[in-house]
Amino acid sequence: FPNRQYKPSTTQAITNSHIPDETGFACSLCGREIPMPSGYCGAQEGGENLTWTFDSENGVLTISGEGAMADYEYGYMPWYSFNDEIQSIIIEEGVTSIGAEAFPNSSVETVTLPEGLIEIGARAFNSCENLSVIELPESLKVLGENCLMFCISLHSIRIPKNVESAFSPFPASGVVSVELEDGLKIIDLAMFSYTGLESLVIPNSVETIRSFAFGACSNLEFVRIGTGVRSIGYGAFTDAPGVAMNDELERIETCMSEEEWALVQKNVLDTSNEIEMGLASEYPNAPLKPDHTQIVLNAHVSGEPFQENEVSATCVERAHHEEVTTCTFCGKEASRRTIYYGDVLPHSYGDVNWTWSNDGSVAVAKVVCTLCNVSSITELADVEAVPQDDGTVLCTATVTINGQSATSTKSVAPPSGGGDATPPGDDNGSGSGGSGSGNGGSSGGTSNKSRCSMCSFYEEYKNKPVVGWIVSIVHFFVHMTSRI
Repeated sequence: FPNRQYKPSTTQAITNSHIPDETGFACSLCGREIPMPSGYCGAQEGGENLTWTFDSENGVLTISGEGAMADYEYGYMPWYSFNDEIQSIIIEEGVTSIGAEAFPNSSVETVTLPEGLIEIGARAFNSCENLSVIELPESLKVLGENCLMFCISLHSIRIPKNVESAFSPFPASGVVSVELEDGLKIIDLAMFSYTGLESLVIPNSVETIRSFAFGACSNLEFVRIGTGVRSIGYGAFTDAPGVAMNDELERIETCMSEEEWALVQKNVLDTSNEIEMGLASEYPNAPLKPDHTQIVLNAHVSGEPFQENEVSATCVERAHHEEVTTCTFCGKEASRRTIYYGDVLPHSYGDVNWTWSNDGSVAVAKVVCTLCNVSSITELADVEAVPQDDGTVLCTATVTINGQSATSTKSVAPPSGGGDATPPGDDNGSGSGGSGSGNGGSSGGTSNKSRCSMCSFYEEYKNKPVVGWIVSIVHFFVHMTSRI
C-alpha cells in the first residue's frame, strides 16, 4: 500500500493543542509554555497595526500597536469568548482610537487609556456593568454615542478640555458627578441626558450648550453656568413635556448680568445636525428649563476679603477702609463695602487770626482747625483804648479762645482833619483841636452819615452766629452816636 496515509483525510490535525497544568502556564503533557491568546485588531494594514493579548490568569486584556482599532458588531470581537473573564483593559500608548462595540457586555472593572487616544467609538463599553474606573486622557476629542451606556457602577467622570463631540455618551449609567475641565468649549447635544447627574458646574471656558444637553436628568438639582457661554440650545435643561421635566432642578446660577443673560438664551438649533433637528421636531414644545426653575443672575461666589483705600482718621471722619471680595468663579468684583473704626480726632486749632474795625472799637478773634480747615471758633474781644502822646489811640484787645488767652493791638491814627484821634466810644464827634473833618465829626467839614467805621466790619460778620449778632448791636450804636 504505497499511498497509504496515516489518517483518514476527513480527520483534522490540531497543533499546539496543549492541556494546561495546574499553573495554567505550561502543558501537562509536553511541559512547554502555553502562549497567551492573542491576535490582530487594527483598522489598518489588514488589521496588523494593532494586536491584542489576553492574560487569562489576571483577567487583563491588552491592546498595543500604532493607530486606530477596527470597529465591530456585537459578538464578533476577537476576544468575545473571554468577555466574562476580562477584569481590566489596558490600551497602550500609540493606539489612537477604540473601535465601535469593542468591549460591550464585558465584565471589565477598570480601563486604562493612554495620552494620544483621540476617539472612543460608539457603544465601546456599553453595558459594562462592573466598570467603575476610567480616566479619559487629555488628548480625547470624541466620545461616541452611548459609549458608556448602562455602566451602572461608574459614578464619576472627568471630561477633558479637548472633547469636541460627545452625543449622549452616558445614558442610564451610574454617573452622578461630572467634572468639566477648564478649557472645554462645548457641551454637546444630549451630552448628559438620562443620567443620574445631581449637580454641575460649567466652567467659564464653555461657549456653547447644545440642545437637550441635560434632558431628563431626574436627579439634577443645581447648575452653575460660566460667563463664557454665548448660546444655549433648544430644551437644554429639560425634555419633552410629559416625559421628564427635571422636576428637581431648583436653581440655575450664573455670574452673568441680566443684559448678558438676555443675549445668551437664544434657544438655538443646529440646523445642520439631523439628530438635533429630529429631536426638535419630535418635541416641538420643549422649553429651555422647567417653569419652577429659578434663574439666579449676578450669583458671585465671594472669596476671602481684602482691604483697599485705607483712610486715616481726621477730626471730621473716622478711619476707614474698603473691604473687597473677588468672585472665585468669574474673577470679577463680588462685593465692596466701607468699614469704619475708631473715633474721630480732636480738632487742632492754629494761631489766632484777628479782625479789627477801622476805628479800633471792635476786635474779633478766630481760630481754624489745621486738620480739616472747616471747623472754627470765633470770639468778640474786650477792647481797651489808650490815647498816646503822638495823638494816636492804642487799642488793645484781649480774649479767651479755645481755652487760651490771646491779645492783639491796633493803633488808630488821628483824623485826617488834624487834631488828636478820638478814643473809641468817645461821644465827641470831632477830633481834639481838629477841623471836624474826621469820621463821625459833627462840626466843621462834611460828615458822612451813610457809612460809619463799622459798616464794612458789619457786612463781613453779619451772618456769623453770636458774633454777627454782637457786631450788629455795636454797628447800630455807632450809627446812633454818629447822629448825636
